[in-house]
Amino acid sequence: MIGLHYMPRISGQPQMGHQQITAVPAHPGKLLMESSDCKACHQLDKKSVGPAFVEVAKKYKGNKDFLKYLSSKIIKGGGGVWGEHSMAAHPQLSNVQAGEIVKYIMTLTEEQAKSLPQSGSVALKDHQKQPGGNYILSATYTDGGGQATPLSGTAFLNLRAARVQAEDADEVRNIGRQSSALGSIHNKSWFLLKGIDLTGIRSITYRYSSLNRDGILEVHVKSSKGQVISTLNFKQTGDWSKYIEVTAPVTDPGGKNDLYFVFKKDEEPNQHMFTLDWLEFKK
Repeated sequence: MIGLHYMPRISGQPQMGHQQITAVPAHPGKLLMESSDCKACHQLDKKSVGPAFVEVAKKYKGNKDFLKYLSSKIIKGGGGVWGEHSMAAHPQLSNVQAGEIVKYIMTLTEEQAKSLPQSGSVALKDHQKQPGGNYILSATYTDGGGQATPLSGTAFLNLRAARVQAEDADEVRNIGRQSSALGSIHNKSWFLLKGIDLTGIRSITYRYSSLNRDGILEVHVKSSKGQVISTLNFKQTGDWSKYIEVTAPVTDPGGKNDLYFVFKKDEEPNQHMFTLDWLEFKK
């Protein structure tokens, strides 16, 4: 079977034989969790040495600071919230990795994936109730086995919203990932959005602020030095709290591509140039 799951955006907040669907698609945080020692002390919906993940999600649902707090808890460890037992530290995890684990935990109170037929169509309406989330389409294939053990494979397709919150970038370089923006952006800083299909897209709108710097924002394909498909000459807004919306044309290079958003200003001063709230792909 094929499965479709709508993942509402969590604010701070980085697709012959038969097919079968797991209950929840492979969220990056789930994969990180399964490769760590989390399940030695926690279970999905039952208390173990530590609280059930579902109970953690319920406790912090609605807490605007949950991402920063729980990410720090995972990395540094500690106790006192759920009893006397202390959670081990995980210093090997980055803030982004710990954040993905937290985001996955917070999805555990959402509805499970819907099972779909192998072919056909489905109306996507969940985003009308909770705007800004992603649809994740997943499919698992298992062959007939033949003379050997059956082989399986799984693919996922992530359908993003047209408006992408900046802090949800897949990767960043020399940029500060804040709870509701990307900031501390300097010359040659970049952020990455993976697997973007620009079919029918003619422009990109940015909501940004800049205290006293003019500069250039280029969109490159496949690498930070790849083909340039869009250029924005941005101007200072006079205050970090003064946001404006500007639009730049974009050329579709065809197919799905990793898009690198690269900031440039060769002349000094070229530090602390830009804060990005969101960007939106427009037809």
